[in-house]
Amino acid sequence: MRLAARTQLSLVVAACLLGLVISLKNVVGVSAEVLSRDLTIYSVVYTSFALFAPVQEAGAKVAGLHGALLSGLVIILTTVAIVAFYAI
Repeated sequence: MRLAARTQLSLVVAACLLGLVISLKNVVGVSAEVLSRDLTIYSVVYTSFALFAPVQEAGAKVAGLHGALLSGLVIILTTVAIVAFYAI
C-alpha cells in the first residue's frame, strides 16, 4: 500500500518539526522561552510548505524529481538551516 503524495509530505513535515524541537532543545540548548516563541513561526512555515507545495499525484516529474520528493527535500533543508542558525 502506497501513501498519497500529500500524506507522505505531511509525515515529512511532522518528522522534521519533531526533530527540530528535539535537536534545538536537547542538542543546541535553546531555552524553552525562545523555543516556544519561535515554534509558532516554524509551525506556520511548515504548514504552508505542506499545504501549498506543488505535489503532482500522477507521478509527474519536476526537474527530474517527483514533486513530493522535491518538496520533502526543501523541508529537510529548511530544518537543517534552522538548526545551523541556532548553532552559530
